[in-house]
Amino acid sequence: MSEPRRILCVCDRGVSRAAMLAQRLKNKGYDTLPVGVETASRETLALLADWADLIILTDESQRRCFPAAKIVVWPLADIYRRPLHRAFEQRVTTLLRSPGLAPAAAQGDSPVSSSLASSDG
Repeated sequence: MSEPRRILCVCDRGVSRAAMLAQRLKNKGYDTLPVGVETASRETLALLADWADLIILTDESQRRCFPAAKIVVWPLADIYRRPLHRAFEQRVTTLLRSPGLAPAAAQGDSPVSSSLASSDG
């Protein structure tokens, strides 16, 4: 699997966690979009899933909306206020450095996990 360039960031409404995560990854050079599973239609979610190389979910419950092969779950509780919250930034930094961030089909020493982790800094 090649390095993901298009990353879909998902939360419930697409305005806090997904938006902050998308901005953080965009600052690292990735093409990102935020989306909310409660606010986007099934058609829109399917279109965005096709567009994305990698889909980062902020909650396990969002898994039902997307193809399993592209998914990574980064548990980010819905407790952070906008704009970018310091605790959220620290949590995302920790997740970027964690092993096994690749989708289920590409776990291990994949370019996904190593490139996301090494791009932090």
